[in-house]
Amino acid sequence: MVLCVIVGLFALALLYSALSGRPRYRSYARVSITPFTNAVLKGAFLDQTFRAIRDVRVEQLESTSIIRIAADGSTADAARRFADDATQAFRTAIQQSYGITVEVIEPGETPLLPYSLLRDDLWPRLERFLKRVGIKI
Repeated sequence: MVLCVIVGLFALALLYSALSGRPRYRSYARVSITPFTNAVLKGAFLDQTFRAIRDVRVEQLESTSIIRIAADGSTADAARRFADDATQAFRTAIQQSYGITVEVIEPGETPLLPYSLLRDDLWPRLERFLKRVGIKI
């Protein structure tokens, strides 16, 4: 069963890569929120915060107060700028809405390689899942 899921994910990644025309780049930034509230991860808050910035995703790392912000761009520099812009928008919105302290841990980095669904998303998720169920790779 697990093998079928793995094969399916790889097939989807290859199909997506083949159909997605030009290369995209993804940059990541990290912020720390003190005190943490999960209200900052709700859809309505994120939609309002990033309405002017496209292709931004926000996720909580593990069960900590660290948030990773991912932004896509057509070039490596554009992705880094979008990640920095998204970080500032997120920081401002949280401070204005909740009065919470937001510290930028890592600003957006300039990606060295074009974004790959398989390498950058599916493989790390698969590794975390297998680790959680006790399977070593």
